[in-house]
Amino acid sequence: MTRKNSIESIVDALTEFESKIENNNAIHFFDIDTVSEDFICGLMNRIYGWSLTNLNSTIQQNYPGIDLGSASDGIAVQVTADCSRDKIQRTLDIFIDRQYNAVYSRLIIVVIGQKKKFRKPFNVDSSINFDYQRDIFDIKDLLKEIQTIPDTHRIEDISQYTLYELGSINRDNQPELYLIEQEWKSVRASCIAKMTTLDINRDVAEKLLNDDINGDKYKYIVDSGAVFLTGEYGIGKSHAIYVMYLKRYDEFIQDKSRPIPRFATIREIVKCGGIEAWAGKEWLDTNRCILFLDGLDEVEYQEINRISEEIAYLTERYSECKVVIGTRPLSILNENKCIAMKKLNDTE
Repeated sequence: MTRKNSIESIVDALTEFESKIENNNAIHFFDIDTVSEDFICGLMNRIYGWSLTNLNSTIQQNYPGIDLGSASDGIAVQVTADCSRDKIQRTLDIFIDRQYNAVYSRLIIVVIGQKKKFRKPFNVDSSINFDYQRDIFDIKDLLKEIQTIPDTHRIEDISQYTLYELGSINRDNQPELYLIEQEWKSVRASCIAKMTTLDINRDVAEKLLNDDINGDKYKYIVDSGAVFLTGEYGIGKSHAIYVMYLKRYDEFIQDKSRPIPRFATIREIVKCGGIEAWAGKEWLDTNRCILFLDGLDEVEYQEINRISEEIAYLTERYSECKVVIGTRPLSILNENKCIAMKKLNDTE
């Protein structure tokens, strides 16, 4: 029963994951972000016992042609939602042009969605171990492989991994908690991605973020009671907003009586028609939340004025509602509600 339940859990999680990507595929949005690549990387390592790493995180962003690799296993993997013949042929061509065959002997294509049945082979260099009937995987292929694993403990490990990475909370029975969990994943991924685009190694980025979450570096901002966190471009306002949100998320998960942390950009708020409209759409109890908002200075002046007025109204009406919003210094803001972002020291 343990094996059966674990496999059913894996099927449910992967089916939902595949459905999301297929919906994007249907509107020709083929972007597979780092989160998806990381997930597939961990999943394949657990299924096959490989030592794949995400090359887009560990080597360089947008690593050309392939996404995952293990030199010790001789395996390279491209993760894609685009299963067109042209896409696969381009991947094969880049593999040779970049001389990846000197490191990786086998190329695998993982299609997030439904793979196509190709009738003709591809133009493949003899140095590549690639069989189009064997080495193009989709989610169904991975599920079939999981079912053949004899060790129930490995099945359980894969089940726990998929639940943790893809969300263990049911969106129908617990829509608010489900939303919060998905938001947490998005914010954390955005924070890591911002650091890796600055050529910070992913492991280092993870450590920096965890150290900030576990420390009190930004305690002065929340303790001040200020609404607006001000500072010029590049001083670290967005990072501070991310960290404060993630720290409050951890506290909320430990104690559900704490204020619910929520994150949004001001652009999202404006699109929804204001904070209360966004709150209603997003299953948000305005009276017991702490909002972390970013980018007030990135919208039109009239929107800045409207959002500022709404924040004043909400914090007056709902005594438990707290707001921290990142922005460049603006003359329109109430100085008594502002706190300046502290500059980084030389070590930081």
